[in-house]
Amino acid sequence: MSERFTGSQEKEIGPDMLLQRLNLLMSNEMIANRAFVIAVSGASAAGKSTISTILSSEIPQCTVLNMDDYLKGWGIGLLNHDSGNPNRPYFARLNPNVYDLKKLHEDLIQLKDGKSIEKPVFDEIMKRPCGIRIFEPSKVLVLDGIYSLESPFLELGDVPILIEASLHDRLFRKVVRNSISYKQDINDIIHTYLTDDEPTYPYYKDEFRAKARLIVNNSSNPVRDFAIYPGKQTAIYPGIGSNIIPKTENGTLHMGERLEIVWSHDEQRSLMYTVGNKVLINNIINPDTYELLKNYYEVK
Repeated sequence: MSERFTGSQEKEIGPDMLLQRLNLLMSNEMIANRAFVIAVSGASAAGKSTISTILSSEIPQCTVLNMDDYLKGWGIGLLNHDSGNPNRPYFARLNPNVYDLKKLHEDLIQLKDGKSIEKPVFDEIMKRPCGIRIFEPSKVLVLDGIYSLESPFLELGDVPILIEASLHDRLFRKVVRNSISYKQDINDIIHTYLTDDEPTYPYYKDEFRAKARLIVNNSSNPVRDFAIYPGKQTAIYPGIGSNIIPKTENGTLHMGERLEIVWSHDEQRSLMYTVGNKVLINNIINPDTYELLKNYYEVK
């Protein structure tokens, strides 16, 4: 499955080149009567699902199988999320047993062989499985999930793809999506991302980059990416604001993007995130969240 890219066939590409490269690979490698599997992985909020959705809409007879639908949910009981290996923590500090990976592997084999499956459906708000639906095979299948570049899923994929983005881009995709769509507390989102997701990803990054045939540098375009979300009131409390910007190694603010910490008169802090003229985030943050953000951002 390995491939060496030189000249115009560099391994690292932008999203605008992805379809062209995939069409070339598929034309050379598709096998009749067997699904062509594109495995998409990356850190949380790198844009895996967005890229997967684009592929399914642009590639004929293409569907997406989302690994998150195989989450077992709150009913799983207590799990030990310490891998026991300091050199190999669990991805996002989550024991892989939060997923039904055995069923996912079986289902992927069935789909690759052109057979339909009964796919679970996961409710992201209630955090539990909420039923099943018949999932039909397709000529091209995108497997979207953090473990898609690991065995045994890697061996079933035809083109493994790694999606990358800066920490700032990933964090605020997560903050906007989870606070608005899933009604999660902003302090919990930031704490989990910066203490679990981000510190564990470096243990996988080099390995994933080596396994991937294509690496997509998926930088944010906040004006476009967040256009679907409604705005909020411009301030929770009147007060003094300070701009915050990502430290150099963690990315950069994009055009139209503004990030502030606003101190109210009673010393409460709120995090305000504005894109264009629309305030997307305007939430009180606790002192621990503020100190955590200062590890990754400069307060001006």
